[in-house]
Amino acid sequence: ASYLLEERSFNIQILTPERVGLSVTDPTSEQLESFLKTDIDKYTVPESKSITYAVLQPQMLIDNVKSSDTILRKLYNEQQQRYNKPEKRTLDRLSFLTLDEANSVMANLKKSLTDFDTLISERNLSDEDVFYGTFTKEQLLEGNEQVFTGKVGEVVGPVETDLGPVIFRIKEIIPAKTTSFEDAKPELEKEYKLSEAIKLIDKKIEESQNLLAAGGTLEELQKEIGFSLENILFNSEANMPILENKIFFDTAQITKINDFPEIKELPNGGLFALRVDQIVDARQKDIDEIRTELTSAWQKQELQNKLNEAAKDMLSKNQYKGEILNLNKVTRDQNLPDLPAEIVTEAFNLSTGEGTVISGDEE
Repeated sequence: ASYLLEERSFNIQILTPERVGLSVTDPTSEQLESFLKTDIDKYTVPESKSITYAVLQPQMLIDNVKSSDTILRKLYNEQQQRYNKPEKRTLDRLSFLTLDEANSVMANLKKSLTDFDTLISERNLSDEDVFYGTFTKEQLLEGNEQVFTGKVGEVVGPVETDLGPVIFRIKEIIPAKTTSFEDAKPELEKEYKLSEAIKLIDKKIEESQNLLAAGGTLEELQKEIGFSLENILFNSEANMPILENKIFFDTAQITKINDFPEIKELPNGGLFALRVDQIVDARQKDIDEIRTELTSAWQKQELQNKLNEAAKDMLSKNQYKGEILNLNKVTRDQNLPDLPAEIVTEAFNLSTGEGTVISGDEE
């Protein structure tokens, strides 16, 4: 208990390059070479697979799908709830034991002797306690006529319910929204063509599987069926849109050289097949390949080193610049928001009057 409850009071001086007046120039090629060697793992391309894949996406077949106003208007009529949304109202609700009590409260509300917020407060309720929800007229089974003729902020009722008489406060009115066929047409057409394109792809699954089963290549999938052919370098750091599909990623991960390509389906209705052409050994990245990234990292490190030196010099001379944070009675398990976690640990390693420099992120 003595250890856990021990406290420290200390001051923190936060230094930034701007406050101390520090800056750095661009590094030389020799400095970049040296910096690269100190963190070689970070700038190494891991062992990779050179992969060729054939892919057939629904978007590739959209132009093959024809649509008409007759088809689109039928879809529009089938989705009336989507394009013709009725008015909605957001409500608060208060319940009462008797109808007389509810009528008495409504009378006081109309005379401005009380208001809805006061009624909530008198019952020790919160806004969450009285919130009822958002409803269309059809969804609100009880009191819908009164509620949907009232105005925002108005209290209506009482309304008899299975739980007794209630009153409603109209918090918000969400107007009805109607989207005409002409306005909805572009969206409907896009969705229809995409849906039909997926159906076209479904019809190509068996043909594609048979082609590969007969010893066909990915290049033949491209030539005879219309797949697109792409090449990627796959490794643990690879970051490209196709790898966001888990089934593609997993397939690329487990496939080896000489494995026969197989047709697999993508979540969006597309198809793909891939092969591993070769294994590419891990390699160090060339400076020209990462010069911008490397320069930025070198400058950040150089600035941090200079800042640490300046801080140590100022500490030895008891010099301070800018605002000083005074922290009192801090325990070992306390967190200091937006400050390095090791500050508290270091504070407990110091004696009274001692100081130290802690290198933070860009500080």
